[in-house]
Amino acid sequence: MAIPVTYVARNLWARRLTTLLTASGLALVVFVFATVLMLDAGLKKTLVSTGEHDNVVVIRKGAETEIQSAIDRGQANVMEMHPSIAMNGDGEPLVSKETVVLISLKFDAGGSGFDSEIWGDVDQLMQSFCRTSYSSMVLRLANTDAFERFRKEIRVLPKKPSASKCFMAISPRRSRPSSIFSASHCRASFRSRP
Repeated sequence: MAIPVTYVARNLWARRLTTLLTASGLALVVFVFATVLMLDAGLKKTLVSTGEHDNVVVIRKGAETEIQSAIDRGQANVMEMHPSIAMNGDGEPLVSKETVVLISLKFDAGGSGFDSEIWGDVDQLMQSFCRTSYSSMVLRLANTDAFERFRKEIRVLPKKPSASKCFMAISPRRSRPSSIFSASHCRASFRSRP
């Protein structure tokens, strides 16, 4: 024997608080899930649209972030002279050697992007913070098809054969190719104190 629809409707009306809370809970779960999916899609779209497909970010093998990475100056020089690297009009390689330094400062930039990063000359800041290696390198490939060749060849660098890993990267902080490689730079990330 089937339960009549009127019985279901009367039961939901009799337990309207439970019914309302259950429906609200389901709606909240759907809303949170949809919000996370929208955030994921927005981040992917932003990162892809502001990056360059011929840029390569190099970090040390085993490192997950630039903070964990260390690229020896000798290795950086070898990668900079690799034949797959694009050159500018003056014949200089399009390479940016970067060092990330975490510091804690009392600083407020009005909620702008400068609240989280300070940019400066990499060699001066490395000397100031007693650093001997770069955190990462951003390289411009002459041809995107040269990525696999570049990756294979840097794995057998003369010094520290397994010290670097390479991956194609689309970096959100680089939107204009002409300004990417104007000078080597260092980023000092910091937290603001109240």
